[in-house]
Amino acid sequence: MLLSRYSRSATLFFDVPLALLPAKAEEIRAFWESKLAGASLDFEDRQEPFAVTVAEFDDENLSDGGDGPASEVKQQGKIAIIPLRGVMAQRMNMLSAMSGGTSTEAFGAAFSEQVANAEIKAIVIDIDSPGGSSYGVTELANLIMSARGRKPILAIANSVAASAAYWIGAAADRLYATPGALVGSIGVYMLHVDFSKAVENEGIKPTYISAGEHKTRGNQFEPLSDEDLAHFQAIVDDTYGMFVADVARGRAIPAGTVRNGYGKGDVLTASQARKAGMVDGIKTLGEVIAEAGTARPRALRAGASAELAAPDIEATPPPQADEEGEERLKRMRLNSFRARAGLAAVGAAQEV
Repeated sequence: MLLSRYSRSATLFFDVPLALLPAKAEEIRAFWESKLAGASLDFEDRQEPFAVTVAEFDDENLSDGGDGPASEVKQQGKIAIIPLRGVMAQRMNMLSAMSGGTSTEAFGAAFSEQVANAEIKAIVIDIDSPGGSSYGVTELANLIMSARGRKPILAIANSVAASAAYWIGAAADRLYATPGALVGSIGVYMLHVDFSKAVENEGIKPTYISAGEHKTRGNQFEPLSDEDLAHFQAIVDDTYGMFVADVARGRAIPAGTVRNGYGKGDVLTASQARKAGMVDGIKTLGEVIAEAGTARPRALRAGASAELAAPDIEATPPPQADEEGEERLKRMRLNSFRARAGLAAVGAAQEV
């Protein structure tokens, strides 16, 4: 039963760190249960080809393929619109057909091609994804951030940018949301399925013969021990640390703000996300494309890489430390202002 021809694909989403909406994970779990039960499901009609579209603009009008109103601009060029759709994974195969998923490797290759293309003046990342596996996501986020400053890179939640998808969107120069969008879900979890009781009821007793004390840790035929749980929790925590650090770096904010001010794992509406600072505004795709036609490149904030890139969440100051730091900065600015004012007063007295 478990030695299905789909078992390799199943490893994309079981016992790996997921930056994915739980509802989508449940959908995937139900899919595998159906496959393991022998159901025959055809997803050919749901395949969505991964393709980059290009919007051309001139000194009078911007054509965005009918996805939004034309907008006047003052230059000529082309804008590459790269879709990020469905469940994300480092390398997609059947899952791409199942839910129109996106490979982070394929996306990265398409993105790099458009960055290197001299005819492309700006890039818009069009996101509609619940997230997915964490594999390859920090690499893609850093690829996008490394291209900042070369040409404008704008992203839009149209209409979902959750978890790993938000992770990617936050790497852009600016991140927008459509009016009805949902964004956030900044968190990581791991799904383990214990088949031990089901196998026992079937009269089957699997036996692992292994070398290496922890080689079979987390296998699906045994319950997880406390030590196993601690081990996998550490992996989840480390992955979460990378998630937080990348978002903090891309948005140029303290990591504590990401952990505690960006929803704590919840998804937020566009207006809620705007108030929290998670997006730069609420716009339609057409409006974002129009903005891309006149936008200037925005490099990462100076020092952001060294200050915010460390993935260790324990090393990141807690919210109270962030608040105390802000208070210290305010006092420093006030003291500096008083000093400058005092010097100016002394200078004026000397001139008299």
